[in-house]
Amino acid sequence: SRTLSLLGNAYDLPENIEITDGEITCAIRPERINLVSSNPSFSTGLVGSISYLGSVLIYEVTVNDNGKLYELKVQTPVSQKSWNVGDTVNLEIDFNNIHLFQDES
Repeated sequence: SRTLSLLGNAYDLPENIEITDGEITCAIRPERINLVSSNPSFSTGLVGSISYLGSVLIYEVTVNDNGKLYELKVQTPVSQKSWNVGDTVNLEIDFNNIHLFQDES
């Protein structure tokens, strides 16, 4: 199957990503998740905190997947639109930049 089930949604994976059937772990670097104003390609979340680190902002975003909460760290350049604590944000991921690891049985 060329789909990834993540946070209750199914995503078509690019052909360059190799996977086998079964359980996998998905890793996404914080700078590969974008906060956008338009419709999300991934999910929506709530900004819980913001850290200013020179030229970047680190957002801690809580995503609710049917009652199960996930904490995501999202890194954006200071030059991009900024968000505030308590804002609902749309999350976008470029699935060409994810890392998949086969879980061991």
